[in-house]
Amino acid sequence: MEKKKIIGIVASIIIVVLIVIGISYAFLAKKIVGEKGKIIYHTGSLDVILEEDSTVSLDLENAIPTIDEAGMKSDKVYRFTVKNNSSTDLNYEIYLDDDSEALEECGDCTAMQDKDVKYQLKKGDDSVVNTIENRKLKEDRVAAGKSNTYELRLWINIDATTDVLDKYFYGKIRVEVAQNLDTPSAVETLLAKYTNTADVQDYDVNYTKEDSSAKENKMYVFQHARAVQQANWNKDELVDYRYVGKDPNNYVTFNNETAGWRIIGIETVEDRNGGKEKRIKLIRKDPLTVGSTQTMVWDNKRTGVGSAVDTSGSNDWTDSRLMYLLNPNHTEEKTGVSGSIYWNRQSGNCPTGKDDGMTACDFSEVGLLPESREMVEEAKWFLGGTASWDSASTGMVNQWYSYERGATVYFSSSRPRQLSWIGSVGLLYPSDYGYATSGGSATNRDQCLNTVDIYHWMDSYAECSQNNWLFDADHFQWTISSSSKDASSAFMIARGGLVNSTEGNVNYLLSAIRPVVYLKADVLYTSGDGSSSNPFVLERKA
Repeated sequence: MEKKKIIGIVASIIIVVLIVIGISYAFLAKKIVGEKGKIIYHTGSLDVILEEDSTVSLDLENAIPTIDEAGMKSDKVYRFTVKNNSSTDLNYEIYLDDDSEALEECGDCTAMQDKDVKYQLKKGDDSVVNTIENRKLKEDRVAAGKSNTYELRLWINIDATTDVLDKYFYGKIRVEVAQNLDTPSAVETLLAKYTNTADVQDYDVNYTKEDSSAKENKMYVFQHARAVQQANWNKDELVDYRYVGKDPNNYVTFNNETAGWRIIGIETVEDRNGGKEKRIKLIRKDPLTVGSTQTMVWDNKRTGVGSAVDTSGSNDWTDSRLMYLLNPNHTEEKTGVSGSIYWNRQSGNCPTGKDDGMTACDFSEVGLLPESREMVEEAKWFLGGTASWDSASTGMVNQWYSYERGATVYFSSSRPRQLSWIGSVGLLYPSDYGYATSGGSATNRDQCLNTVDIYHWMDSYAECSQNNWLFDADHFQWTISSSSKDASSAFMIARGGLVNSTEGNVNYLLSAIRPVVYLKADVLYTSGDGSSSNPFVLERKA
């Protein structure tokens, strides 16, 4: 080839796969070269798939320096897919390396400088544009059983000088995959085995879907809109997985209670340092028993104690009597009740009635065992609320999700309310309850979520609550969320199925306590299919 004043890029794209085990590296394949179509390379549980429109080469003959806007619109596109057929999520890095063999075969060709070669690597709406000086194009993650498809474009940097004349670039794509050969975590296993691939909106209940019974026994994928307290969350972090329906297979043996807990879902959880990871969220199947009843007040501090401004108690979860009772590191002297007795599996006094009223309660048989405490990890719980929730314009499930993670709380100049709390044991969110419905024949799931507000999930719309595994016809249930209307109103799920405020009576209305915890991300799945007769068994990683 004559090279008079020709600036060229020839990118021979080659996949080189590295599996990282511990700190050792091993080439499992040197080259996979396309032949117009699809090439699959398989090793162990990982598939790297090349898909291309024509050939493996991108040839920009007679190219000239190009502005980024034009380079990103080039029809010279190379497409490839990274597919993960394992039961474990995988992290990987994509590099663009020099292909020294191709450069040598070119003869007397001289390589371009890295700063003169620009690229765009695109995955969906996510795009990275840069020079190849760093050589690492992108870090990414592929979920178990999922795949990521990329588009790669190359062009000559508009800032390149005449030094690029008669220069060539030959490259090859390298994918380094970090494959964890340890036992998959419970999160990884449940996402791989017990997640529906269909859109959640495809599911109503067995009135309309013949296979809905099987579908109900798996989690569904929810993509949420970003709320105020999720400003730095990316799209993947806004995805969670939830069990839906009247009685799905989400039973768990936990705390030595066989089928005594149930999985709400798998959610992105923040720690106290802002780190985020997917974790399993559990709720106790039955309410805690307090004396001769299964109900308790949310708070009953007298005026002037902590955040209480009157005799109605306080709706500030961060110093509520109920929070002190459930969580570690709270003493009787500090709280006025027997602090931490559920966490420590002890007996003591629980709040009841007004003005510091107490009643005997015994959690020595049902409180958290030491090995259970080791499986629970503190998390950031959102404490946002609302003053309006009882209409179609204010009380839909998605709106509740935003309220909880929003910035609206009761204003107190003497003790400002917190938007979030770091703790170990909490309660349901109203949105947890809302998303769990499957609807019915008269009111289907779409109507329950998008037409009928949760305040009206009773009477004519009772199917929204009755086909919901979190509904309890025998008990009112406390949630962790409070009203911003006043200083002493919290939200509860009523026996009729609606979500409503206590209207200033967190110290008077008695509701059931169903503890909720986030498990550590490395908790392992041992056995079970989630049915009540064969519940999931989880264990702490050694």
